[in-house]
Amino acid sequence: MIGPLRLAGAAPVPAPRLPRVGRTPVAVGGHAQPLVAATAVELLRARTPVVLTPTPRAHPVARALLWDGRWSTVSSPAPADPPEPGWDVAFYTSGSTGAPRLHAFTLDQLALVVDWYADIYHLTPDSVVVTSMPTTYNFTFVAGVLAAAITGARLDLADAPATVLDRARTLAARHDRCVVLANPVVLQHAHPSQRLPSNVIIDSGGAPLSTTAITHVRELVADLREGYGLTETASLTHFDAEGTPDSLGTVGTALPGCAATTAPDPAAPMVSVSGPAVGREITSDGTPGPARTHLTTTDLGHIDQAGRLRLLGRRGDVAVAGLWPRDILDAIGPLLGTRCALARHPAPDRVTVRLLGGENPVPADDLRRRVSDLTGLPPRAVQVDVEPPQALLHSHKLPRRTAHLPGPTTT
Repeated sequence: MIGPLRLAGAAPVPAPRLPRVGRTPVAVGGHAQPLVAATAVELLRARTPVVLTPTPRAHPVARALLWDGRWSTVSSPAPADPPEPGWDVAFYTSGSTGAPRLHAFTLDQLALVVDWYADIYHLTPDSVVVTSMPTTYNFTFVAGVLAAAITGARLDLADAPATVLDRARTLAARHDRCVVLANPVVLQHAHPSQRLPSNVIIDSGGAPLSTTAITHVRELVADLREGYGLTETASLTHFDAEGTPDSLGTVGTALPGCAATTAPDPAAPMVSVSGPAVGREITSDGTPGPARTHLTTTDLGHIDQAGRLRLLGRRGDVAVAGLWPRDILDAIGPLLGTRCALARHPAPDRVTVRLLGGENPVPADDLRRRVSDLTGLPPRAVQVDVEPPQALLHSHKLPRRTAHLPGPTTT
């Protein structure tokens, strides 16, 4: 099922030195992304469970289990009599909403999600997937590393976000399909004067884009689509396969076997999802939690008559003058251009907008006035924060909790 990982445009990766293989989970992480990806694939081919860590020993659960010898690392031996873990791959959540948590999946579950990605992206052995995101991030690993290893496609790991779209342009000429796994920083480099070939598709990776930005990228840069998934669901339950004006601003419909509902409370329409690839949480002592097929998310949403899911905000957000954070994002879209922004409504009398800094800065006063006009709030009730690129988490997401932001600049 899993073949050798083929890396495009990179020097050959030396065969990883693996510990004695078995059913003891092996923690894999680090900065050498091609080697990390190749090592994880070879371990899985040997039926050895893999724990993908943002950095080695980055979390208390991993530290405790590594130190007491119940897990091994690439450079340390496995215990003599390992227990059967009952899973094959474990990912950490991004940390955008709280302390990272560990969720585990079987290969059968992940192979099913890869089948969805292969169908969505139209992957073949002649395709290539391009990204600059860490290979230990669940989206990158499933949609990139595993998808390449299972379908036979190539994986191209760009050195920096600024080079991803240029790499896509070059590789698209040599492959039948080029898939870009994007993030807020990559999308800031989407220039309208540099239209990509028609065989390129960009997955936004959940980046907070306005409908104006999505339309702009689709018309002038490349076919951009949005999807939805959590670490707990191996990164995917919904995808906008239509790419039409009717589906614009939604994350599309549920994938086969998946479903979503929203709570009946109009003040807090929490999204719940179900599907065959919901993972098991690994507790603090390393014990897998119960198997499950359903979970309640921390997202607020609305499902239209066609079954498309539109994300409105996050738990803790409230409607302000009848508008949700998603409504605010779309309304300020013409001011943002292709820039990503995270809107929050922590109280009925307060709106915050957080965006990444970069070239062609967006005037904060213009954003405040626009939000003030929409909501009736005074401009002083609208907070605009411009974050430096180093504020991004290991998954290249904007943190959603102010306490975790390293030095935002309020303008």
